[in-house]
Amino acid sequence: MKDKEKTKKKPIEQDSDITDYKKTEGSEREYISEMKFLADTAMDFVEFPPEKDIFQYIGEKVQEIISNAIVYVNEFDKDKDGFIVRYLKGFGKDIKKTLATIGKDPANMIFKITGSELSGDKAKISYEEGKTILLSSKLTRWPGGFTELSSRYLPKNVSLILEKLFSLGEVYMIGLSRKGEILGEVVILLRGQNEIKYPDFIETFIKQAAIALQ
Repeated sequence: MKDKEKTKKKPIEQDSDITDYKKTEGSEREYISEMKFLADTAMDFVEFPPEKDIFQYIGEKVQEIISNAIVYVNEFDKDKDGFIVRYLKGFGKDIKKTLATIGKDPANMIFKITGSELSGDKAKISYEEGKTILLSSKLTRWPGGFTELSSRYLPKNVSLILEKLFSLGEVYMIGLSRKGEILGEVVILLRGQNEIKYPDFIETFIKQAAIALQ
């Protein structure tokens, strides 16, 4: 009887070993893929042609990493003391619905680090907090999600419509900064319950991009 029990258990142990091996093998493939991606982008930045838009390139590469998301890449304009949209993709064919809903083109808007909400209330994220997030070079979840992020530019009811229309979930932000200077930012609007699985990978790429921008 004991021998039969041992015989029954053995295949389960073998299956477990195979599963662990597959997980390890999968992790190694992902690691190799990430290293190749970073090596290729590093070379692209070194040889980046002046006639091409580097912000566009950064946005395209971020969307390669996180496919099902809306991505903004903004350049910081010192003269206007705000961010100008240089890349915005992920709305797909519904971009016309977006423009109709908000009544303005996001690509022509100036986004400030500080300011009050349209309601007149003080924004939840202060200037210092926003600046700290951007200078940290860390991918940071924006408290309050899209509604809070857009509260300085859009009425709350419009933000809620957009959240529902595009199934927006959590919002992440990372600064393009170098030696204490903010050069731009990348904003990622996730859809539904999507998560960012490899934040370190994105942070490494953004650090590459910041060095190339300076």
